Amino acid sequence: MEAKSADDYILDQIDLSRDSVYGAVQRIADSRGNPPATFADVLAMLERDGLVESVAALRP
Repeated sequence: MEAKSADDYILDQIDLSRDSVYGAVQRIADSRGNPPATFADVLAMLERDGLVESVAALRP
């Protein structure tokens, strides 16, 4: 077992299944209703929370 930062963990998940992580981010965006959020809005929130490299890997 190895301790990892949240960013490193998400990067590993992206390596395993980019489509699954992308879909999870899209579901987060779709679930936000007040105010509504876009995929880009969720990426911006994740980036502010320190997932800088993960967000870079998910940006088109």
